[in-house]
Amino acid sequence: MSKKQLTYLLVFSVSLFLVLCLNVVVYFLAIRQGNDGVTLQLFGGGDDGAFYWEQIQNILRGLPWIRTSVYPLVSAFFIRLTNLNDVFMIRLFNLIAYFVLVIFSLKIVEHLYLETNKKSEEIYNRKIFLIVAFTIYLSLQMNVHISILRDVWIYALYVMSLYYYLKILNNKGIKYWNIVVLLISLYVLGQFRAYILVSFLMSSMLIFIYRYLNTSRHLIIFFGVVFAIFVLYYTFLMDFQVPFVEKSLRDGLIYRFSAIEFIDAGSQMNIDLITPNFMVFIVRYIHSFFGNLIGPLPWHISGFSTLIVFFAETTWMAVMVYYIFKNRRNIQYTEGIILIHGLVWNGFIAFSNDNIGTATRLRPITWILFIIVFINIISNRKKTRTLERR
Repeated sequence: MSKKQLTYLLVFSVSLFLVLCLNVVVYFLAIRQGNDGVTLQLFGGGDDGAFYWEQIQNILRGLPWIRTSVYPLVSAFFIRLTNLNDVFMIRLFNLIAYFVLVIFSLKIVEHLYLETNKKSEEIYNRKIFLIVAFTIYLSLQMNVHISILRDVWIYALYVMSLYYYLKILNNKGIKYWNIVVLLISLYVLGQFRAYILVSFLMSSMLIFIYRYLNTSRHLIIFFGVVFAIFVLYYTFLMDFQVPFVEKSLRDGLIYRFSAIEFIDAGSQMNIDLITPNFMVFIVRYIHSFFGNLIGPLPWHISGFSTLIVFFAETTWMAVMVYYIFKNRRNIQYTEGIILIHGLVWNGFIAFSNDNIGTATRLRPITWILFIIVFINIISNRKKTRTLERR
């Protein structure tokens, strides 16, 4: 075993050990707060963890339960499997999802590397970079540990689905096993959160269209038609119920506005997307898009919690976005596919969310994909410069 392989295994092991330790520490701190270890309240208020724990207990007791997703059901099954009805079992269950997320993110990194390189030990540098980035990504770690939320499973299932999607797209000989796994993964993803499945399918549709509209003129015409359709949709079909999600655009905007109007939350961006003027809507939507992508923006900072997010995430996220944009001409086809998935999901968030705290819980899918692309771009540039010096 080479030195780089040993370093990679050491970093991987240390990272997982730190994650496990953090989970245990948070669990005992949460118990001291008197809520059975369900959630650690850092900035006051509660979250969905208490609701999920209540539904899990109802399932275990054979009582009626409120099904907002499949998460309480599979969590209850895991508790029955371990025969230990304790919140810590759910925390361990979520750590399994984190492990799946890391593994399939590493697989995508390797997939990108092998597209343009032969198998070599240089790939371990990229994998180490990814593991370190995940370990220090504040919102990702908080969403895994602070409470018993379903989000880490959504991240894991999305990345897993994307990996098999990329394998199907890039392999000339399609293996039916990949298709079967992809379909199962997407089905389960939809059971956890319906509209993220819609986002995945919409991203895939855009990529499919892009593959056949491979000239700038055709793409301009296509996006012009899409924009015109959306103007008509926004103006005349706002009350149309989207299949599977069973919500209309107006429903989403009203829900978003209700958060602004009725919820006393210090991390609201206060961007109202309900307006009869479509051009005003576009300007506000762009504001919401970047607020959800890299927020809080400086004018969104309203307290200590948003200030922490600004320095811990916004600053380096903005640098990463700038670096990817600066090197956009060097973006490979598969990197573009990954970026489209991240941007489309953020586009969905921008429609439905006005809260910075909620954004940090929803956007890790986008940022996991951005981190993967960033690692590939920066590593390829470094390799190119090294070859030029020789």
